[in-house]
Amino acid sequence: MQHYLWPYNLGTNSVFAFFSITLMIIFCSVLINLGLALQQNMLKASGYSYDQKIILNKLDNITQILIQESSRKMLTPRMVDNLKNDIQENVSLLKKHQIEIKKLLEGNNIIEKKSLDYFYSYSIKKQVDDLNPYLEKINKRSQYIIHANFASLTSGYNFWTPIDSLSNEDSKLLIIISDLNQSIHQAALNQNKLLKILYAILLLLALIGLWSIWFFKINRLNKALEKSYLNLSQKNETLSFQASHDSLTLLPNRFAFNKRLHDLIDENIDENNKALNFSLILLDIDYFKSINDTLGHQTGDALLSEVAQRLMKVINSLRTSTTIYRLGGDEFAIILENIKNKLEVQRYSEDLMNELHKTFTYENHTLSISCSMGIVFNPPRPINSHEAFSAADIALYRVKENGRGHFLFYDDISLVPVRELLKTENELRAAVNNQDFLVYYQPIINLQTKHIDYIEALARWNHPQLGIIPPSQWLAIAERLSLVSLSTLQVLNKADSDYQTWLAQGLQLKRININFTEALLVNQQALQELNIFSNQRPWMGIEVTESIILDRSFSTIKKHLCHLKKQGVEIFLDDFGTGFANLSHLRELPVDTIKIDRSFTAELLDNKEAQVIVKFIIDLANRLNKKTVCEGVENTETLDLLMKMGCNYSQGFLHSEPLSFQNMTNLLKRDRNL
Repeated sequence: MQHYLWPYNLGTNSVFAFFSITLMIIFCSVLINLGLALQQNMLKASGYSYDQKIILNKLDNITQILIQESSRKMLTPRMVDNLKNDIQENVSLLKKHQIEIKKLLEGNNIIEKKSLDYFYSYSIKKQVDDLNPYLEKINKRSQYIIHANFASLTSGYNFWTPIDSLSNEDSKLLIIISDLNQSIHQAALNQNKLLKILYAILLLLALIGLWSIWFFKINRLNKALEKSYLNLSQKNETLSFQASHDSLTLLPNRFAFNKRLHDLIDENIDENNKALNFSLILLDIDYFKSINDTLGHQTGDALLSEVAQRLMKVINSLRTSTTIYRLGGDEFAIILENIKNKLEVQRYSEDLMNELHKTFTYENHTLSISCSMGIVFNPPRPINSHEAFSAADIALYRVKENGRGHFLFYDDISLVPVRELLKTENELRAAVNNQDFLVYYQPIINLQTKHIDYIEALARWNHPQLGIIPPSQWLAIAERLSLVSLSTLQVLNKADSDYQTWLAQGLQLKRININFTEALLVNQQALQELNIFSNQRPWMGIEVTESIILDRSFSTIKKHLCHLKKQGVEIFLDDFGTGFANLSHLRELPVDTIKIDRSFTAELLDNKEAQVIVKFIIDLANRLNKKTVCEGVENTETLDLLMKMGCNYSQGFLHSEPLSFQNMTNLLKRDRNL
């Protein structure tokens, strides 16, 4: 019986051993596959965690731009909007990565979940949970920033302290993210060690199987780790590049521009006698917003890329060291270094103009494009980077005022040192904040009744040292600084208060006319406030100049004027006859009254052609059921002639110069025989 039992027992043991080894191999294989899945989760989680750290650093960089006074002063509302959008996108990405990390740590099934909980996930999950409140804080703060206005966003350190304290390198949030990244990375390394032990066990059980598994698994895993670390390194380099370059054009961005301009000027600011030998060019694409609005952002992006390529083409032909930057939107900056000849800068600028003025074709759309440039060349010492930038920006704004499509040097348009202009800018900002504007009034006389029907409200800056300053000396600066809407609202409020006082004294008026600029008529936020204001102020009339017809946003302006007209606002077309409008525009615009420019009135007595033109305008207005006002009337002979021509109203020094509130009150009382 033993003869039969031994082979049986041996066979049973062999089968049992083989079965046991097989089960152990299968079990180890299952553990390996599980470990690989967990390892992959940890690698992904590590990548997301590392991205969170980079994103937080990027948020800190953006916050520092808005906190630091030197960079904040150069920001326009459009730049601030771009930075605000960057903050929103990065905070959203930060939260998205947090969700992905949490999913990875929970596993894809119950086995992975239990394994993660057993080995190492508890401490990591606790770190993730610790991180959530801080991410919620930074998310709430970003929502607050999204709805903040321009003044709040550029108010400096106090406004940005909450998000700065969350994103800077010493913040609790960054410490937790760094610890989490280290923990996940360590967990991945521990998982790798565990896998090596399992492979050693398999080596004892089945060398051939183990070597096969090692060859196909561990080797692949090591490569995955190397590839992961390589990808992380490359991602770090990519993020570093993205932090200093524009993603669309691949040109250096505003951050890189500010740094280079600072290094070029501010680092050498003590060398007063040393020439800077550089030129700064600020360049805008003319009417880019209209292209974006009418043809779409895809066309706009294609145009920006084309402009960048054309700029690089011109740069490559230069011998001097030159760098192009995209500051945001359609704004570009060019720094030419080691250049001593202004004529060379002028030739270079002409080459840029010629290259950019070539037509641009995209998806069956052929566009005639142009650009405007403001240039500062070898600014005199002492000067800092902010002042140099402002000088070029002032020159650029003057180009836009004068029709766009050309370039100007700052020293060709102003003999005033840029530091003095910046002082004026700061004083004007303070004047708006302190409401240092006065309202003067000039009467508009009804030529039939000889009484005052309308008065025009004229803003005056009450400067603490220089006294009363007319708009001709500060309005252009206010428009460049986007302060016109605020100053106009102050004029409206003062005029409303004065009107109520006159009304209480029995001094009735048809309208008080307020001057509206083109910039104000396309400012959506300001127009919303004005719509609310005009609904409750039946006395309100507005005056717009003929130059609005040249604005690319004419259709938008026309729509807003029509809306104001429906609300009962009376609209005056100012400076008519200076050359911009034609009969078609006169028919399209919802104006009630045409104000004939003073240039015709001044020559009316001596110039027959002026008489013919004025008579034609008056007759045309009458046929169109519109009233006419002649500006600049200074003598009775001119007034008599205008009355014979059928003009409805007269305005000028013959009747009165612009008057203060009290003097205007006295004039109204005399006019009303009170």
